[in-house]
Amino acid sequence: MHKLRVGTVASPAMVSGDFNHRMTLVSQVAECGLDHVFMADHVSFINGTGMDGIVNAATIAGMHPTLNVCIGVYLLALRHPVPVARQLATLSESAPGRITLGVGIGGEDRHEMEVCGIDPRKRGQQTNDCLKVIRGLMTGKPYSFKGEFFEFNDAIIKPAVSPPMPVLIGGRSDAAIERAGLFGDGWHGAWCS
Repeated sequence: MHKLRVGTVASPAMVSGDFNHRMTLVSQVAECGLDHVFMADHVSFINGTGMDGIVNAATIAGMHPTLNVCIGVYLLALRHPVPVARQLATLSESAPGRITLGVGIGGEDRHEMEVCGIDPRKRGQQTNDCLKVIRGLMTGKPYSFKGEFFEFNDAIIKPAVSPPMPVLIGGRSDAAIERAGLFGDGWHGAWCS
């Protein structure tokens, strides 16, 4: 059985602004006993704000040699899963064993899905397909996929992600809990009591 892990959200001050101040904040998180720092992900949230969860994870991971980083939750349906698998494999090489991928469907702003060309009604199904692809590609072996949203043959992402990257599923719905059981290594309980 895995233990409960407790982290803190990466504030905007950790990923932008004065570098020395950012280093101080990241060091404080690393030294205070929390398990990880996590960051959100949005392409164009409600008023156009956003942040790229993978870019911010790389920023934080590069600022401290031992701090664990959770991308949570990453709106995987907004991206094609093959380049995302490459990003995760590259990030894993830079910070082996320190990255956790948290995935969600972005229920707060359906328009964010629409502006990225995703049917909000199908974002859960598309996320499920993306999770299958990501899992298959992180093995470093040829992987083919044919589904409603993607189709490709013998894609390879090397090196394999090692150690394997944990995948957590976020969300407050019954579908999110089911997705966690089917595709995740755990549930990411951000923004929930």
